[in-house]
Order: sequence, then structure tokens, then C-alpha cells
Amino acid sequence: MKNVVIAGAGITGCFTAYFLGRLGIRTTLVERSKVADQASGHNPGGLNPLHGPGIPGPMLPLALRSFRLHHQHAPEIARLSGSPAIIQRVSRIELAFDESESIELSATRDLYEDTEGFAARWMDQRSLLAEEPRCHPDAAGGLFLEGNGMIESASYTAAACQAAQKLGVELRYGAVLGLKHAGSRVNAVTTSAGEIGCDALVLATGPFMEEAERWLGLSIPVRPLKGQLLRAALPDPPFRHHLTWKAIGVYHLPGGNAWLGGTQENAGYDLEPTAEGREAILEAVSRLAPCLRDARILSHEAALRPSTPDGLPLLGRAPGWDNVFLASGAGTKGMLLGAGLGEAAACLVADCVPLLNMECFSPERFNPPVRPVVHHNSPS
Repeated sequence: MKNVVIAGAGITGCFTAYFLGRLGIRTTLVERSKVADQASGHNPGGLNPLHGPGIPGPMLPLALRSFRLHHQHAPEIARLSGSPAIIQRVSRIELAFDESESIELSATRDLYEDTEGFAARWMDQRSLLAEEPRCHPDAAGGLFLEGNGMIESASYTAAACQAAQKLGVELRYGAVLGLKHAGSRVNAVTTSAGEIGCDALVLATGPFMEEAERWLGLSIPVRPLKGQLLRAALPDPPFRHHLTWKAIGVYHLPGGNAWLGGTQENAGYDLEPTAEGREAILEAVSRLAPCLRDARILSHEAALRPSTPDGLPLLGRAPGWDNVFLASGAGTKGMLLGAGLGEAAACLVADCVPLLNMECFSPERFNPPVRPVVHHNSPS
């Protein structure tokens, strides 16, 4: 029987462990700090498969597959973990402030109308303000969207980890310090808590991939993208729909609270929330609804998301290595894509074919094969 090590207990690592546990494969999940320590535990928990980089485009099949996997497995995760894993259906209004933005939203409307389980309708300014009178009066209209989901990210990731443990996965804490290998096969992972032998290794370390580049001698351009969010108590009455404009959103929670956000910053590994970030978020959300400028801030959080140059995740066998697999780089779509990436990574480890074609996410796109140099004899 294989002995698999997964490095990283974010949403992707926990779902990889869960699916390997379901296959009965002996698995050790290694986490350097705590489960869902980074973006997997600090995000609004949106399961929105029809938005984001590569959508519509190469990301869409993975996004929809992931969306369905969350709904399919949430009840089992809740049963195994003993923790709630509730996916709420949420509605959303995307605002437009001029004709060009209204035209841009027409593509989103078409995608929603063409996807089973989703719906969209355009609201002119009068309909928009009738539905949500607190929207900014300068908004020309909005696209009303139905079908998306939302979960509580930290508890859901922890529940997926607990479910994996119930299926036989071992959770160990410790920083991965290096790899031991014989030729192109890794046979052990060295951690701060000791050495772990393995027959296969999955690197799901989120934004922390630079060390793996050195260990494997590969280009793994997954880098941290800092995101700041505010958790706030909103003025009464509660918002009934999420409100968004471009990358800014108000994502309401039960009880009248909401996530406000967010920022996307190339700030290295800096995790400190900033006064500038807070002010930028409040200024931006007041563009959605002026009353939000006076929201009572409950917490100000920052986390690192794993980002790639082309906005697509990395999934597949590490080039030049027989038993090392990469699963990272989902960026702002990590909570959604974690289920699909985890399922596909488990399939690769188990030598079965993933249900989706994942070639566009292959690490080989950043590690093209080296062509042999052909030497020609020069004429004498």
C-alpha cells in the first residue's frame, strides 16, 4: 500500500487528504502551523464558479466540478467531522455605473443563463433601488444573480481535515525542511518534528513554494498575493444580497455582519493589516452603498493567497520527478477550487485518470522540456 505525504493543510491539502482517505490510501498530512492558517481560514467562503480568472475559459470546467463536489461531499464531511459543513445559497447584485460596465455584465448574464442551477436578470436603476435602496444612487443598474454558494471558510476547512482523519489520515505538525530522494524518486520528507518516509508526495503548501523550487530544481512560480478584509457589523436592516462591483464586495453573514473587501497586493510575505488597506476597503465599499462608510469594524484580517503569473492553478506531476505532485496556485478562487484540485491530486497519486482534462494546469507550462543540442560537423 502506498504511503503518501501531503505538505500543507489548507483547503486543497485537506481535500486531497479526504479523497485519499476515501480511497483507503495511507496518508500523512503535514502542517507547519495550524489548519487553515492562511487564506483558507481568512476569506468570505464564496463558492462562485462563474467568476474569476479563466472564466469563461479553461478554468470553468474545474470551477463547476469543484462547486458540485462541495455540494456532494459537504454532508459526508459534516457527518464524519461532527462539525457543521453548511453551504448556503446566496444571491448577488453586481453593479454597473455606466453603459460600458453594463455591456460587460451581459457576458456574465449569458453564462448564468446557460448554466444549470444558475439564473440572472438585469435590473435598471429603478428596479435596483427598489430591491436595495441603499445602493449608490449613481449606479446605472445591476445584474441580479442566483445560484452561488457560501460557507464559513475556517470551520469548513477544519471539518474537511477532521473528516480525513476519521478516514485514517494522520495529521502531524511541523515545518517541512527538505526532501530525501534516490534519483528522481522522493523517499522521505524531513520535518522539524522528524522524518516521514513516503512513496508519493503532494506539495499543497499554498503560497510557500519557493523552498520547493530549490528542493526540486524547478520553476514553481507560485507567489503570495496579500489580501486584506474587514469583518463588520452593518447598519440595520440586514442586506439580503451580496453586493459587488469589479473586485470589491460586501458579503453578508447571518446576524447582520459581513465581510468587506478586499485588497490584492504584491507585498511578499508581509501579513500585517495596514491602515491604508482599511481605508481603501471602506472607500471602495462606500461606492457600493454609502452607508457602509460608517460600518462598525469587528476585525481587520490579512492572509496570503497562492498566485501564479497566468492566474491558473498548478496541478500535476512535478517535471522530472516520478512521485512528486504539485497542487497550488488557486489565487482568489482557492476555497472553491480546493475540492476539485484535491480530487484530481488524489487521482494522480492513486494512478487513476482525473475526470477532467487538467493539462492546462500542468507545471510543465513553466518548465518546458529542454531540447537536446545537436552538433553538426563543420565542412572542412
